[in-house]
Amino acid sequence: MGNTLLYQRSEPPKDLREKIISSIALNRKKTAEKHALAFGFFAVIFIVTSIPVSIDAAGAFMRSGFFGYLSLVFSDSSTVLSSLADFMIVLMESLPTTEIISTAAIITLALWSAAITVKNMSEIKPMHAIINK
Repeated sequence: MGNTLLYQRSEPPKDLREKIISSIALNRKKTAEKHALAFGFFAVIFIVTSIPVSIDAAGAFMRSGFFGYLSLVFSDSSTVLSSLADFMIVLMESLPTTEIISTAAIITLALWSAAITVKNMSEIKPMHAIINK
């Protein structure tokens, strides 16, 4: 009984590797499609939301008097330069920071969602080629 094999070595099917790669590619394609759909939906929502937020920010700039203070630089620059620190404080206080931050956040989220959508869309086509080999 010294050299008896307790089991026979079996060979995997020849197409096992291709089936595994195809299965992985199919799962990646499905995941990429789901991500593209979800992030594409969010990109559209954020782009649509950015329109009224941007309009509100533009209105806040007009109401704040920021442009009136800023125009002093061009009309009476000697007075502005004589009290530059006070002018900069007044200019910063007149900025509608909440509207600026909300507009920047919405636009950033829209661009981020769009970038992820494009990335996932570009991953779908190569996966399709691997699956259909």
